[in-house]
Amino acid sequence: MKIQLTGAEALDRYFELMEQAPALFESPAPALKIVTDRAVIENWMQDSDFVIGVVYETPWNIHCVDLVENPGGVRFPYERVLPVDLGKHHGTVILPKLGDDYILIRIFRHALRTYVWEFPRGFNDGIDGIANAVKELQEEIGAEVRPENVRLIGTVSPNTAFEAIYVDIFEAEIDAYHAPQEEEGITRIMQVSREELVRMIRAGEIVDSFTLTAYLLSSQQKGEKIEQ
Repeated sequence: MKIQLTGAEALDRYFELMEQAPALFESPAPALKIVTDRAVIENWMQDSDFVIGVVYETPWNIHCVDLVENPGGVRFPYERVLPVDLGKHHGTVILPKLGDDYILIRIFRHALRTYVWEFPRGFNDGIDGIANAVKELQEEIGAEVRPENVRLIGTVSPNTAFEAIYVDIFEAEIDAYHAPQEEEGITRIMQVSREELVRMIRAGEIVDSFTLTAYLLSSQQKGEKIEQ
């Protein structure tokens, strides 16, 4: 498949996406209207020497540059990343609990070029959300978990300014865990108490937004106080 697209090629692919997922190109609010008239876009591209459309595509993400118009009539490019399934399935984050303890993984994250503590997570391959949560736990920490012990606790969007992505957050009661998925960069599994998890959050040892959000949602649903 082509990865980097330019000019008319980028615009052709852009209008293909517009037909496949029209909701992603609607303008329900007047703040930023997406320009969908091809002639207008082509004229703007000629005047600005800037590419509008799908400028980069991989098997995982579609990097899109829209031409938008604000209420004052000013037009300018605005970037966003779309999932390859165009939002048909949500990503998955799982807060695993073993008894009263939480299970964290230490994983190397390429974007940051460092190791971070997180709850397990992953893409959805098109299966039911709970089934995907069970699959991710089995793959990442070798967890023994029954589907009836997995429940949805919320849905979030990780970066509303840039990514057209939603992620479902689940809480799972697991029976056991075994070994980290080393080929994915996971080097350690750690079982911590609620007090230790809170200490790590306060100390800035946990920076992953999904993990912080999952803990917040879980605590709020249980009526637990979020420590300052």
